[in-house]
Amino acid sequence: MQAIFVVVGIAFITILLVFYYCAAVVSGNSDSPNKTCFEETNTAKFVMKPIDIYKLDIDEFRRRYAIAEAENNEREMELIWAELNEWVVDSKK
Repeated sequence: MQAIFVVVGIAFITILLVFYYCAAVVSGNSDSPNKTCFEETNTAKFVMKPIDIYKLDIDEFRRRYAIAEAENNEREMELIWAELNEWVVDSKK
C-alpha cells in the first residue's frame, strides 16, 4: 500500500515539474533552445501569449517614445501617449 502512495507521489511531482519546465520554455524564461514544449496546445497559448504580447507592446511604446524624446518631437510624444492610453482602454475590454 505504501509503495502505491510512493509511486503516485513521484508521478505527481514529475508531472508538476514537467508543466513548470514547459511553462518556463514557452514564456521564454528558460535557457533551453528547444521552444516546442506545449507550444501547440491551447492552454500554453492562453496562459503565456497575453503576457508576451503585453510586454512586446509596452517595449514598442517605450522604444518609439525614446526616439521621439531624443529628437525633441513633442507632437510624436503626444501621439504615442494617446495611442498608449487607447491601447490600455482596449486591453481592459
